[in-house]
Amino acid sequence: MTNRNIKFTKTSLENIKHTEQLQKYYDKSCEGLACFIHPEPSLNKSYYAHWSTVTYDAAGKQKRSGRYKRICRVGQKPLDEVKAEVITKLKIWKAGFDEHKQNVEKKYITEKKYISENLEKERESLYIANAQIEFIKQDRVNKKMNKMNLSEKKKLPAFISAHHACELIYKINEKTFILEYGG
Repeated sequence: MTNRNIKFTKTSLENIKHTEQLQKYYDKSCEGLACFIHPEPSLNKSYYAHWSTVTYDAAGKQKRSGRYKRICRVGQKPLDEVKAEVITKLKIWKAGFDEHKQNVEKKYITEKKYISENLEKERESLYIANAQIEFIKQDRVNKKMNKMNLSEKKKLPAFISAHHACELIYKINEKTFILEYGG
């Protein structure tokens, strides 16, 4: 792999020949612009933005590592447009801002919000549906109870316990029961 510094022009980039290994050329006139010449048989030439990041190990020793961001292929955009993009966005990229990552995070947040809103709506509709089902069940039970005579009702465990409870309340509070419910 060879590293070279040249001034980027359309003709200077076209004159670079493909070899058997990756070649990296850096622009002298624009800080942060590089061109990768991919090895044969690829025949691709691509513009990249480049910068370095600084990290410190446990001992406090400084370590630099290179970062690259692909911009486009050579010829896809004019060279002046590529240089303008690198000049305007290089500070953002150095700071660690990644547009793709931000877009993914925004999409995740909106999808999460959409899911939670729809889940809340589904919970409400489920609650309403369950309430309607309980109302229908109770209505059917009431209709069946109204059709039954007293001897059939006394055979039902729920009726017996409810009837028994009423009798107990009547015996304990006979006067207040008669006043409240008549009887």
